[in-house]
Amino acid sequence: MSTTPQTFSSSPFSPPPAALIAGQVAYSIGLFNRQIPPTKAYVTSVAIASNVATFGLTVIEGNAPIVNQLISVQGTQTTTSGGAPNFNVVNGTITGVSGFTTSPNYNTGTVTVALTSTNISTTTDAGLAIMPVLATPLLLTGSTVTGIAFSMFSMSGLASNSRDVGWEIETPSAPSSFTAVLQAAMTNTDADYTTVDTTSATGQRTLIGVRACYLRIKFTAFSGGTNPSALGSILV
Repeated sequence: MSTTPQTFSSSPFSPPPAALIAGQVAYSIGLFNRQIPPTKAYVTSVAIASNVATFGLTVIEGNAPIVNQLISVQGTQTTTSGGAPNFNVVNGTITGVSGFTTSPNYNTGTVTVALTSTNISTTTDAGLAIMPVLATPLLLTGSTVTGIAFSMFSMSGLASNSRDVGWEIETPSAPSSFTAVLQAAMTNTDADYTTVDTTSATGQRTLIGVRACYLRIKFTAFSGGTNPSALGSILV
């Protein structure tokens, strides 16, 4: 399985498009590696300065934490100025990462999360942290970007074999402007794809009664931004 986002190919030497599975998000733009478990770590210390909390962590499963990954913590006992163990955050966003890369202690380091409180010096504590895996965005380069295609197999019990399709655009590093389209085809050839929906904004959209064999997402235009990147997902 590739660990980097791929783009569209209709070459007969390329692997055939994977099938869309009902209820499971598929990334046409970007990549989500389902073989990597969520990151789990023991909390070893906590601190807070200027409304930024620092957690000392020892990773016990999964990859090292990364910036923008969500973190949830339970079990810590250090009280903040709110009068409770408020280091037990739920879906806080990691704003900084340090350590985790120096052998032999590559599994230890710190992460920072915004947390409002008076300052607390580094304090030994214990708890469990869980950080779900992030999807890997695709850098938007060139003039257009065409995502990988997915096949939409037939479903018994549907009189016309039509499917409701949801698709979503995210821009972790946003361009100034963009146009993205959802395209459908009967054969997996570039010329056969036609646009069935268009958006210039992030968020989810839904189409009712789509009939096609293949679906993909394409950025037909984008401009501006610093190293712009995107995720484009499809759900049936």
